[in-house]
Amino acid sequence: MPDPAQVDGDSFIDGVHTEAGLTRHYKLYVPPGRHGQGLPLVVMLHGCTQHPDDFATGTGMNAAARERGFYVLYPAQAQKANPSRCWNWFKHNHQGRGRGEPALLAGMTRAVVERHGIDPRRVYVAGLSAGGAMAAILGAAYPDLFAAVGVHSGLPAGAARDLPSALAAMQGAPAGAAGSSGAAGGTGLAGLPDLKGLKGLKDLKQLKELQALADLPGMPDLGELPGMAGLPGWDGLEDGEAEAHAHEAPAAQGPVPPTIVFHGDRDGTVHPSNGERALAACTDAAAASHTERGRSPGGRSYTRRVWHDDAGRPRAEHWAVHGAGHAWSGGHPGGSYTDASGPDATAAMLRFFEAQRLRQAN
Repeated sequence: MPDPAQVDGDSFIDGVHTEAGLTRHYKLYVPPGRHGQGLPLVVMLHGCTQHPDDFATGTGMNAAARERGFYVLYPAQAQKANPSRCWNWFKHNHQGRGRGEPALLAGMTRAVVERHGIDPRRVYVAGLSAGGAMAAILGAAYPDLFAAVGVHSGLPAGAARDLPSALAAMQGAPAGAAGSSGAAGGTGLAGLPDLKGLKGLKDLKQLKELQALADLPGMPDLGELPGMAGLPGWDGLEDGEAEAHAHEAPAAQGPVPPTIVFHGDRDGTVHPSNGERALAACTDAAAASHTERGRSPGGRSYTRRVWHDDAGRPRAEHWAVHGAGHAWSGGHPGGSYTDASGPDATAAMLRFFEAQRLRQAN
């Protein structure tokens, strides 16, 4: 990575970060001539099958960030961590502070903040689909790092603990509606080879072959079979991760960060009810203080609701984009999963973020 002090114009640079036993590449948008000026940062988490360049193109975030003076960090999920390059929001070992992908992403964010002189009071995270779900997890796990969260076509923190419950949540079932048992009345292993010989399994090669099946419905139950629980690495962690979890102090107790949600009401991949649930911790079921209906320049109608705190600051915002599917609203067709006809989610999120600050810097 070049020395940030040597970057004159804006740039899109490559980097790599290791934390909690995991290593991921990233790209960072650096606005022109701004190093050390205490500018804000937004962390952008791509969806499944996407990558940083695709996500940057589709959202148009770099152009908006140049205009408003933001840095933009795009972590890249590794295909070896998830075959579809999804963030593992639905796995129990990637949902909490100090371990797995949340620890990696928080550590990466802190490293970029320190290296580039970014204002630690103005750090935000947003994502699409699986990236939106991971953004919600980061907001809940690190409210001392992220001042606000953007969830586009995603799910709330804690929506699932494994693949079966993730599929149920994506279809609109509330958290806990589907356990990891797979098929009703059984372990979800019907139709798979006889597994009785796994008792006392010692061959790590065989174990890794079984772990490769861990994303099939019901397969997490293998950990409950006799002889499996004590085997190293059965919890689904990547090589070296179990011994290298970050030992972080708990975050100070307090409300989750302010959150803005975008969701198409015809989303057939992630049910729109998940967007409502992602706001629940911010709104406390109170009525919105402002509601408006409008139509974007591209022709899509929308309903926007805003909640404010007692001091009049925006606390939550929900955009229901009518007729839209599973795509970034107002995005550019050069990127995947975009809907150019919708209201501009990128501009709306940056505007929402600009109104938020951490109460106390890290």
